[in-house]
Amino acid sequence: MRKFSFVYGLIFLLLCTSVEAQVVGLDILVSHQSGDILKDKEGWVEVIKGDLPLVLSVPHGGRFKDEQIPDRDCPDLGRVVKGIDMNTKELAMAMQEHFYRQYGKRPYVVIANLSRSKVDQNREIELATCNDPVGIKAWHSYHSAVAAVVTDAKRYGKVFFVDVHGHAHKVQRLELGYNLTTKQLTSAYNHKNTDKMPGTSSLANYFAQGGNKDFYDMLFGTFAFGTLLEKNGVCATPSLQDPHPQEGEAFFSGGHLTRKFTAADFPYVFGVQIEFHFKGIRDTDSNRKKFAEAFAKTYWEFIKNI
Repeated sequence: MRKFSFVYGLIFLLLCTSVEAQVVGLDILVSHQSGDILKDKEGWVEVIKGDLPLVLSVPHGGRFKDEQIPDRDCPDLGRVVKGIDMNTKELAMAMQEHFYRQYGKRPYVVIANLSRSKVDQNREIELATCNDPVGIKAWHSYHSAVAAVVTDAKRYGKVFFVDVHGHAHKVQRLELGYNLTTKQLTSAYNHKNTDKMPGTSSLANYFAQGGNKDFYDMLFGTFAFGTLLEKNGVCATPSLQDPHPQEGEAFFSGGHLTRKFTAADFPYVFGVQIEFHFKGIRDTDSNRKKFAEAFAKTYWEFIKNI
């Protein structure tokens, strides 16, 4: 794709508009252009419209502690995690900016500005909100925005959904969560007991829509997303180079958002939850920009070959 000049890109950015709405729904999204920023009225959710079938969801990067919503405290419903995934919003923004600067196209971005201490957008609604009525409204605002975005993005092709997170595990690599556990990835790499895995993974719709690659190739093949990340200088598992975590190594296999938006209700969407380590990826502006370049190269080669 041709490279747009910096001056042209700057002019385009200046022309973009910012819009506030009750909820960022499809009816509002379709009337805007790539680069427009849409927010819900409360400031909980922010959407930057794109023009690629690529969606970046950032549920845990928010810092807004809305006093309308009490801090989550419902251990009877499950483990309540409140911490921020530091600099994940900034990372997603760097990724979108690189795509536009280099290729003249943008992925869609959906950001939860509301703090995770108030609502965890990557959990089912009860644990996410501790059943607080305003928290429930905020949860629906984010999920409605993601649904609108993936629906709008399908006009450009099959949608690749990336849920952006941060981890602090000992092994410094990207963890690609396809809704497959370490045990399942190990079995898949060894061609064992894989019959049901494709249909329960976040790649299920890719296979249902007649994708060209088989299950093994999408995880470990030459053009698997993790393999291409490694080729572009970013350590990742699963990949050809690092097929699965070893016994005892921490690994996040995917969460609620990835399961929900790659399920049969959204047949044109497939994707992955990516857990990013901090040092060398999220920690500085220069490292975020460097990763954004590697991610974009990976995305184009991946899409071209699957």
